[in-house]
Amino acid sequence: MLESPLSPTLTTRTPQSEAGMIERLVQDHYGLRVGVERLGAEREEIFKLTDTTGSEYVLKVAHGREESGAIDFETRALIHVRERDPQLPTPRVIRTLDGRDTVVAPWGGSSPPTVRLFAWLPGSPLSTATRSPAQSAVLGGLLARVGRALLDFRHPAQGRHMDWDLRHTGRVAPLLETLPDTSRHRLATRFMAAFLDSVPDRLALLRSQVIYNDLNPHNVLVDPRDPAHITGIIDFGDIAHTALINDVAIAASYLTVLGATALEYPLCFVRAYHEVTPLEPRELELLYDLMAARLVMTVAITEWRASRQPHNRAYIQKNTALAWAGLERLSQVERASASTLFIDACAKQEITS
Repeated sequence: MLESPLSPTLTTRTPQSEAGMIERLVQDHYGLRVGVERLGAEREEIFKLTDTTGSEYVLKVAHGREESGAIDFETRALIHVRERDPQLPTPRVIRTLDGRDTVVAPWGGSSPPTVRLFAWLPGSPLSTATRSPAQSAVLGGLLARVGRALLDFRHPAQGRHMDWDLRHTGRVAPLLETLPDTSRHRLATRFMAAFLDSVPDRLALLRSQVIYNDLNPHNVLVDPRDPAHITGIIDFGDIAHTALINDVAIAASYLTVLGATALEYPLCFVRAYHEVTPLEPRELELLYDLMAARLVMTVAITEWRASRQPHNRAYIQKNTALAWAGLERLSQVERASASTLFIDACAKQEITS
């Protein structure tokens, strides 16, 4: 049997917290009487809370095997972003009655989970909204602002291992071998081989900082009446200290299935990001490979996890079909042509600015 290269938080199930437990904890530590609704989640448990006044919140119960330093890393990053750019639509941490950002739950035995409460952000998931190039441009500008807000952020746990860091793409290669030998499997394997052949050494030379690291359509909220208006960028659980261009690549990879060509929407996104935070030619040269790497990681990790956690298959695979479709579209674009298009698009942006 293949030994999983993934962290325990992705390969083991979080104990189920009961609604009554949540209600008591929130009343004791936050002074709120709430109703509790469970939401889907990857590693942790997430609940939507509604208090007696109708105000809504998100409560997160961390995986029992999640290190406290990693939780504090995410929490401090959220607070830092709101301090640096208060207009960004990111989650606001709600402090306890005695001023703490987190609570250790009175359950879980020897591994009690850490609990955090956030203000609810309004909007509908981007995954269900009408898409447009203008919306992608707005997203590009917002993600660049998140990156700028995090530019001077430092934390003792920023060196933690993050499974979804694109620097670790090669670690999931064994997971691809567990997939059926189909045209899709061969496609993913070719992209993996291309990545390993030319990217890691060049990626290590690029500028790095703490980045958001997970701008997928399920982590963005929009105004249902105006889908180009972004109302929320949520779930900072995958933040990592890694190459800045990875943030751009991850978001752009999920745009490849839109538009007349695989790069129509990614080019809109990248141009807008570049307008806020200029990207270097050597970063743009790797963008195509990094976009493909994200999609390969997505299919490898989610297919593996879904086969071992069938109870959570629907949530785990929420982006899997999108990733397979994105790989198929990217395969129709030559790497060199993609690099030229990204570099030219940003150069033209500089001329017109």
